Amino acid sequence: MKSLAERFAQLHQRSNPLVLVNVWDAWSAGVCEAAGHQAVATSSFSVAESLGFKDGQNVPLELLLAAVETISRSVSVPVTVDFEAGFGDTPQQVGDAVARVIEAGAIGINIEDGLSRGERVLVNAQQHCEKIAQARAAASRRDVPLFINARFDGVLLEKKQTDALVDEAIRRGKLYQTAGASGLFVPGLTQLPLIERLGRSIDLPLNIMMMPDGPSVAELASAGVSRVSLGPWPFEYVRRVFRRAVGEFANQSAAFFA
Repeated sequence: MKSLAERFAQLHQRSNPLVLVNVWDAWSAGVCEAAGHQAVATSSFSVAESLGFKDGQNVPLELLLAAVETISRSVSVPVTVDFEAGFGDTPQQVGDAVARVIEAGAIGINIEDGLSRGERVLVNAQQHCEKIAQARAAASRRDVPLFINARFDGVLLEKKQTDALVDEAIRRGKLYQTAGASGLFVPGLTQLPLIERLGRSIDLPLNIMMMPDGPSVAELASAGVSRVSLGPWPFEYVRRVFRRAVGEFANQSAAFFA
């Protein structure tokens, strides 16, 4: 019988992407499972906001681990965790933190290269490789084929989409794969020709985040994407609806009973 981690890895298929509606607690994870989703993924932004913190690795690790454990206990499908920069500035710290999130129930993580000591900066590729290698070693010691989704933040940080940034994503993707990454995540990239070129140039499954006015799931599938995530948008949608209901309730008490 395949493990949850093995099942999760097999869901990443080029041109038939795994679609992840990112969650923030046991309730949202349960809704996704009940709707037929084969896996759930947390969003660091959404988890942080739900716990009263701002995104950027500001949530205390203990609180995040408690949230992951609660989510993992509430569903029977694989759970992958947006683990920001690995909750450590050194490879050893990251390895230790990854061991703990595996124990909390994670079979996959995102680990980004655009955060260092609380600052949004693109770190040296070798530095990120060392974090990935330590995460892989921590998983191997626990006999877990952890899906490590290495995130390239260059597009988000530069706030532009260029051939040069795609070239850097390709370069880093190959380095990250050698270090032990299972997939490459490039948030902020929405131009289909660039997405298609990136997907053709790497051996790793490519993860793209849906953006307002960006490509549809079908268009991303046609570009060879293997994983599509929604990031903070599900949480923001629920938050907007709740705010509207609260505002309506002030004038019409039936708002919450519709």
